[in-house]
Amino acid sequence: MSRGQPTDPLLLNYLDRVIDVLATSGSTAIEERAIIPLSESLADLRAAIRFYDHSYMSVWIRASVSRSILLLQRYSFHYMTPDGSTLFRYDNSDYHPDLPNPPHHKHEGANETVIDCPQPSVRQIRDEIVAHLEEQRRH
Repeated sequence: MSRGQPTDPLLLNYLDRVIDVLATSGSTAIEERAIIPLSESLADLRAAIRFYDHSYMSVWIRASVSRSILLLQRYSFHYMTPDGSTLFRYDNSDYHPDLPNPPHHKHEGANETVIDCPQPSVRQIRDEIVAHLEEQRRH
């Protein structure tokens, strides 16, 4: 695959907004934020966001645009405790074809219990982080 500078504004805007939306949930630092162009209409986003309770999220997205339609080809939104234990992770790996909405699914908790779910929105993920941070603050 040839590398090039993505020129599609829909793709660039989406990848920029993902981190902006997640960061509004109580982040203290964006430790990594890289858009890696793969072609004019395909790019990866790699990011790491630290939150005020020292939890963090690792984000990896491969997104493309075709005929003004944005597609998340691959994604992983992995939210972890300060010591690296999973709080939740949304991804679309092909490891759970028996679920009703393959390949979309969610892992919950340190034991990473797999739960069926449709592809989440970035705002839905942000809201889950906010709920977790509010719960931590209460305790």
